[in-house]
Amino acid sequence: GGNAKYDSCNVCGGNGASCAEEPFCADGTVDCAGYCDGSHYVDDCDVCGGDSSTCCTDTVDCAGVCGGSSTTDSCNVCGGYGATCVAANDCNGVKGGNAKYDSCNVCGGNGASCAEEPFCADGTVDCAGYCDGSHYVDDCDVCGGDSSTCCTDTVDCAGVCGGSSTTDSCNVCGGYGATCVAANDCNGVKGGNAKYD
Repeated sequence: GGNAKYDSCNVCGGNGASCAEEPFCADGTVDCAGYCDGSHYVDDCDVCGGDSSTCCTDTVDCAGVCGGSSTTDSCNVCGGYGATCVAANDCNGVKGGNAKYDSCNVCGGNGASCAEEPFCADGTVDCAGYCDGSHYVDDCDVCGGDSSTCCTDTVDCAGVCGGSSTTDSCNVCGGYGATCVAANDCNGVKGGNAKYD
C-alpha cells in the first residue's frame, strides 16, 4: 500500500542524488520530497507535503497545523493582520487616493510650476496634466474614469451614469447610423464607385 518508488539511481525512495555526477544541492537544503531548496515539509501526520489532515482529529488551520489558531485575514493572508491590502494615503492624505507628487514636488501637480518653458501656454491642461489632453473628471470625481466606480445604474457609452446614449450601427456613441452608410453613386448603386465624367 506504500507509494515509495525507485529513483534514477535505483534507490527505493531516493531522490537521484546518490549517483549524480555533480553534487546534488551542494549549497542548499533538500526538502522531504527530494527537491533542492524545496518547500515540502513533513506535516504533523508524518506525511511529506501534507496538510496534517490525515491524522488530525481537530480543525486544521490555514497554516496546516492541526488544532492551530492561524486564520486568514481580510487580505487573504494566513496569519496576517490585514495590512497588506489596506490602501495607503495619497499625498493629499486621502486613503486609497491616487494623487501623486509631480516633478516639481507638488501634490497633484502637472509639472508646470517648475518648468523652464511655459507649460501649455496656448492650450488647456486636462485633469491628468496633459496639454490639450482628453482626460476629464467623471461623475465619481475620477480623472479619466468612466463613472463606473460610484454609479449604481448603467453607464452609457458616453460615460454618463444612468445616461441614455447608445452606440449606433456605425459604432458611434450617440450617432444615428449615417456615418458608415455608403452613398449612392451616379448610377444609383449604394456604395458603388461610378462617377460623372
